Formats: sequence, C-alpha cells, structure tokens
Amino acid sequence: MTSAPAVRISAMERYHLAAVLRVDELVYARPWSLAMFRQELEKRDTRHYVVAEVDGVHAGHAGVLLMAGEGHVTTVAVDPAWQRRGIGARLLLALHEHAIDRGAHAMTLEVRVSNTAAIALYRLKDYNRAGLVTVPGARGVAAARIEIVMYSLVQLAASLLLYSLGVCGRGYLVVATAAGLAFAALAARGLVRGDARWARAVFLASIVYLPTVYTAMVIDGRL
Repeated sequence: MTSAPAVRISAMERYHLAAVLRVDELVYARPWSLAMFRQELEKRDTRHYVVAEVDGVHAGHAGVLLMAGEGHVTTVAVDPAWQRRGIGARLLLALHEHAIDRGAHAMTLEVRVSNTAAIALYRLKDYNRAGLVTVPGARGVAAARIEIVMYSLVQLAASLLLYSLGVCGRGYLVVATAAGLAFAALAARGLVRGDARWARAVFLASIVYLPTVYTAMVIDGRL
C-alpha cells in the first residue's frame, strides 16, 4: 500500500505561478491566465490562495473568496500525477481553516448540480478529513442516493420540456430521452447497490450526459 506523501501547504506567492499555470493547464479545459492569478493574489483582504508541494515539487493549488461571512472556493487543481493521494483534501482543509480564522461560518464549492451528491459519495472520506459537510455526511448516504435519483428525473423532465415547447425537434427528443433514461436508470441502481464504484460511474456519466444533450440540441437546430 502506497504511503501518503509528505505534503507542505503554504500561501501562494507570485514565484509559484509558473508551476500553478502548468497544473491548471493539465486539469482544466479553460485554465486561468497569468493575469487572473496575479489579480487574485493582489486582493489579499478577500482572497486566500495556497499551494501544495511534495519534496519541493508543485502538486496542486486552491483558493477561496471570503465575503459576507462565507468562504467560496474559487479553484482547486491537483496535478494528475498526484491525484488520489489526499492532496485535494489537504488543500481544502487549509482553505477551511483560513476561512474559520477570518470568521466565515460556511464554505461553498460550485460544481454541476448533478455531480454534487455523486462526488460527495465518491470522495466522502476526503471531505470528512477536510472538515467539510456534504449530503452523505450530514443526512446520510441514503439521502444522497435519493437526491441523485431526484436530480436525474428533474433533468430528464427539463430536457423533454424543450421538445414540448417546440424549441427542439424529434431528433433531439430521441437523443434526450435515451440519454436521460439511461442516466436515470444508472442513478436508480444506487437505491439497491450504491457503493463507491456506482458513485464514480454516476459522476462520470453526468459529465457525458449534459454535453450529449446540448450537442443534440445544436445539431437539431441546424437541421
């Protein structure tokens, strides 16, 4: 079993930015620019950014915006070579501790709605180590499974509504129905057997589901 790496968390400085940009480009389709990071670092009264290093090598970074007694996580990125080593949890923990010291009473992280419960289930232990409250942690795993099913049904209904309103045609209807039913069926499996493998499958499926529906919408509009 691979031991956890010795991770050093420190405040992000300008000399970190070359390594920060490298990891951002590996992780995100639309990474932040150098100018954006520089602007964020200048707003130290409402921003806090940290980096994670392993033996002097940049492994990841994260940031938080503090406003009105709340902390809003602005970015989290871990080098793919160092993922699944607890580094993301350490970064979030550092942000969490800073936010508490600054008087924040809540932390938020914006992700796609359909992903939240699945991600929380899949990474529940990391969230618990970071001290962050998730649906599985606060209301139980069963509640998270039910929430995933509910969201999948709402998404299916919303996608079919576009056809009912005459916005999209039959080609879109076929794709949206098939994709929506498949995603809902996968979500419903969690009510019987909702283990970590299922949660990861739902997370990955949700990444594919919405782009598929959007692509069908665009193609349908051009026919």
